[in-house]
Amino acid sequence: MKLDCTTSQSPDGNDHSQKWSNEILTLTMDRTIAILLICVASGVQLASAENLLTNSNIMHGFIFPGSVTVAVGESVHLKILVTMIDGDRCLYREPGSDQDVDIHAPSTLGEPHVIAPSNTSEGTRNVNVDADECGIKILNINHVDAGFWRLTLVRDSDLIRGISMVNVIDVPTVPDTSDRDSIAGLEEITPTGTNYCYVLRDSDEHTRDTPMYEQCSLEVDEMDPTGTGHWNVIAGVQGYMREMHFAINIEHKDEQISPSVHRGADFHVLMCNLQYSRSMIRFCRFVRVADNLGLNMLPGVGWDRYRYYGNGFDVGDCGLEVEEPDTIDKGLWKCVVGYGDDDMMKVAGAIMDNSDEEAALAIISVENVNALSGAEMTLQCNANKPLDYCWFRDQDGEIYSVSENLVHGEGTNYWYSGISLALGDCGIRFKPVSENMTGQWSCHVGSTRYSSLEVSAGMDVKVGSSQIIAKADTVVATVGTALVVECSSIPKNTPFQYCRFVTPSGQAFSLDEGITSDQAILNNYYSNPTHEPKKGYCSLVILSVTSSDLGPWICAGKIAGHAMEQHTMFEVTTIQSQPDQAQLSTAGIVGMAIGAGVIVLAAIGLGYYSFRRRLRKLTTAVNLEQEMETRATERAEAIQQRFSVVSLGRRSSDGSRQSQGSDNQLRSVERL
Repeated sequence: MKLDCTTSQSPDGNDHSQKWSNEILTLTMDRTIAILLICVASGVQLASAENLLTNSNIMHGFIFPGSVTVAVGESVHLKILVTMIDGDRCLYREPGSDQDVDIHAPSTLGEPHVIAPSNTSEGTRNVNVDADECGIKILNINHVDAGFWRLTLVRDSDLIRGISMVNVIDVPTVPDTSDRDSIAGLEEITPTGTNYCYVLRDSDEHTRDTPMYEQCSLEVDEMDPTGTGHWNVIAGVQGYMREMHFAINIEHKDEQISPSVHRGADFHVLMCNLQYSRSMIRFCRFVRVADNLGLNMLPGVGWDRYRYYGNGFDVGDCGLEVEEPDTIDKGLWKCVVGYGDDDMMKVAGAIMDNSDEEAALAIISVENVNALSGAEMTLQCNANKPLDYCWFRDQDGEIYSVSENLVHGEGTNYWYSGISLALGDCGIRFKPVSENMTGQWSCHVGSTRYSSLEVSAGMDVKVGSSQIIAKADTVVATVGTALVVECSSIPKNTPFQYCRFVTPSGQAFSLDEGITSDQAILNNYYSNPTHEPKKGYCSLVILSVTSSDLGPWICAGKIAGHAMEQHTMFEVTTIQSQPDQAQLSTAGIVGMAIGAGVIVLAAIGLGYYSFRRRLRKLTTAVNLEQEMETRATERAEAIQQRFSVVSLGRRSSDGSRQSQGSDNQLRSVERL
């Protein structure tokens, strides 16, 4: 098929008919509209165009390119896809102009092949490219150059024309990070109009053979799962011939809920904002901790004094506005947010203090736990502030630290339990558990934003071999007073189909909610109205403890969903009749008697030993004194022989000394 366009006027202004055909080149379908525009813009009438848009022979156009997108400051090269020969002329027409300009004619600037620019302040920019082609190069392009450009090759009486659409865009810019310290890994780092992109570490060169197409993204692996750190980005961008080079710092931030509280004169706003996530909020719930009032937050919906606050789930806003808040509103609130898609739904939350005076960090709830050996056990304590960390200590002093990142299947027999630490949830789950885990445990929490000191709370853990477990293995009672004995189901609050007790005397009876104090069994036993079997308790009230109630009891029952009956045992005793204590008292008495006997014998032995030592010393003293007296007598007699007068005086003195010595000896004997 030939495409014939006729015109009544040639470019030089002469009136004659001209015809040009597509025998030189064929057209592609995407150039067809441009050729139609050529005919219409030139006042040409289509001679034969019934199959113009569908003819398979139309494969190439007369102008290249048919359209181009270019950034401000770049250059554009347009040309007719026909080689010029001697005698041909090349004309171009700018957007918005009705005049064709001969590229080879001298310009207004006095130089051949140079055309005055659209904005003369920008200097020379429109020049012929090659003497062998009909084309034009537009330098330093600007927005005023946008539109349809026309090229015409004049060969004798034939005209070969083409129109190209030039789209001028602003110079591409890199992602703006001036308002933040770093870019999170989930944030967009691709410049607008990217054709290809490399994202390389600082030390990397062009080590990646294949660039990414139309986007810049991080290719992380097991060795570098977050992509945190400095990266160099190289991007080829549409309309911009030079590659764009820029650096980014990526700080990986986990998806999180950012809570805030704003208090006005007659309203309060509690906000939970989902950050660092591409997912949209699917549901949002606020809970007032004081009375567990739950509110389903829906954009645009309100009830009573409460209504949704924010700019919608799609931007991550889940807020609650409370008008004229009363006392119960001025306390702890929790928000629970679900986000994700059909394939994966995530849940996060936060706890907020809306009190007039902010309270100190504290644990607001903790419970004792009963568990079945070999099964699963959960320990939970809840704080009144968002937590940074929490840990547990068992009965032997071993420490277990937990966080949301510690999940089931990570190679340990325990993992985190709860929605999030930001919600104040500190929980740990074990599987399997054993009876040696029974004892006193403690829960410890910390929140550096509110206190540098940790707070803790204790809990009793009991692990048994039956799904029914007694509240206490030994219950101390006083004869003649009331007593409550109890066992419960595992898992907690699993209903009993029935439960029963067997007393130490062998008396057996069953319990249900209908057995009240007015209808007490044997006028002494009835069901505890606060702990019913349908709530997982088998709880018995004894109106007055008798001696027949002292001893081992059996608590048994059938738990819903289980085929077999379960049972456990406990003992009721008094302080005076506790067997272990009685045995200890007897042993103590015997020990004390033996100890006393040993002490008495030791005292006697010590006294006898002291007596013997004192007697030996006294005997030695007496003998020494007698020996001294004998020697004195002998000396006196000798002196008397020599001095008779003096001897009389000495003998009198010696007699007195002997008498004194005798007195001393008598006194010593008396003391003995």
